[in-house]
Amino acid sequence: MRKIAFIFAFLFVGLQVLAQTTINGTVTDPQGESVPGANVWVKGYSNVGTITDMDGKYSIDVPTEATTIGFSFMGMKTKEVSIGGQTTINVVLENEDQTIDDVVVTALGIAREKKSLGYSVQEVDGDDIARAKESNIVNSLSGKVAGVQIMGGQNIGGSSRILIRGANTIDSENQPLFVVDGMPIDNSNFGEGVEYGDGCSTSAVQSGRDYGNAAQDINPDDIESISVLKGPNATALYGSRGANGVILITTKKGKSQQGFGVTFSSGLTLSQAYVFPDLQNKYGGGRGVFINGEDGPEVDLAMDESWGPALEGQMVKQWGGEGNIGEIRPWVAHPDNYRDFFEIGKKYDNHLAISGNDGKNRYRMAYTRMDETGTVPNSKLTRNTFNLSLERKLNDKFMVNLALNYINTQGYGRPNTGGGSDAIPYNMVIWSQRQLDLERLEDYKYPDGSQRTWRTSGFGQTNVRANNPYWLVNEDYSTDERSRIIYNTGFTYNITDELSLRARLGQDWYADRRQDRQAVGSRYTPYYLQDQIE
Repeated sequence: MRKIAFIFAFLFVGLQVLAQTTINGTVTDPQGESVPGANVWVKGYSNVGTITDMDGKYSIDVPTEATTIGFSFMGMKTKEVSIGGQTTINVVLENEDQTIDDVVVTALGIAREKKSLGYSVQEVDGDDIARAKESNIVNSLSGKVAGVQIMGGQNIGGSSRILIRGANTIDSENQPLFVVDGMPIDNSNFGEGVEYGDGCSTSAVQSGRDYGNAAQDINPDDIESISVLKGPNATALYGSRGANGVILITTKKGKSQQGFGVTFSSGLTLSQAYVFPDLQNKYGGGRGVFINGEDGPEVDLAMDESWGPALEGQMVKQWGGEGNIGEIRPWVAHPDNYRDFFEIGKKYDNHLAISGNDGKNRYRMAYTRMDETGTVPNSKLTRNTFNLSLERKLNDKFMVNLALNYINTQGYGRPNTGGGSDAIPYNMVIWSQRQLDLERLEDYKYPDGSQRTWRTSGFGQTNVRANNPYWLVNEDYSTDERSRIIYNTGFTYNITDELSLRARLGQDWYADRRQDRQAVGSRYTPYYLQDQIE
């Protein structure tokens, strides 16, 4: 009887799985552009749902009893559609209701009512940007603009990429143009390796260090609003540079009404490494079997990887990294040796702004300091930002203005996450062993300054065959400093109430200096490299 009941239960479950209908479709906005990342769900079934891909397309298996399918995306109205036997459902999501006097900044830097524009523009308020507490303004846009894909950096001060309506080409740049107060700025990332004057390419060394995209120099606390311009009509002013869209940034100005004000804010953000590779903990270092030493079995130090004997608690002569060469210890795994290497990252932000308006002059002066330590030991980033905005009304028709940003960024110990000799993941995951106890490696130097490594050519040998990870972050480190000035000045002459003349002059200048080193005593030949980009 139990067997019969089990068979019926099995058939019932099978029927439940088969009783579904697949529905496909596309989600777009009112301009016909795809909405990637939109939520799609079946009403009444909390465990059935999906999201749209980069082209706004979706596919979802719907129970036959379901009657309604729902769609939603941040900043857009939720929409529910009756299934009614349909297998293809295309949906247009409307933007959230805007007030009649909703004003945005256009490609020309002029404030106009959004309803009067003939092209797609989405705006993010500066308060929303500041609340995100991101050191990179690109990351602050994540989830706030429809049709925009953000790929954030993984390291301290790392690069973030933004795509508007997906990639347009596979063989050239797909990034949008960044414009600050009407001044196009550079958003390059020079972390792909640099050719030095002596012909020495650092691609094998620096290709794993991410020095960040240049737009992250803009301080989120100084931003009034960000407008995302899409389509050829919106970006025509900038020609081919705006072919991938335009990110239009308007910085804060002095008080709109007469008076004086002071603003101060401070914040702390914590971060931690949270995605780790799944590593086996059954076999230790070496290859196949132990080496028969004079005092018993020894680890085969000729092999980096863990192809050795099973980790079953045998008493084995090991290398401890503390100078205890040949210490006999249990042959066991340390499952968290990679995870425990990382630290809790901390970011401190302090911002002070003074603004005023005396009827003829509007001004704002601000200073922001950011201090950040990364999850990799001995990595840190410091950024000082000075922002100045001046407007003077000479008479009823003529006004002059100046906007100035000075940014100084200093990086220390940015981690190499590529495949170079000083890359932490490369050394700790690929060329490492599962029985290693990293706590024994923290004291990474002998009194004479030489490296305490976990692997030599053999017991009694002194040559380094594998770098101690703590040696890498404390001795084989990089430093960098970028100083940048972005300014624009101009005037506005009001010919009539409806017609005005505006002229602007500006510049984006920076000097980027980087130093990289491999210390004496490292696994490979020591070197020192320096580069400057202007």
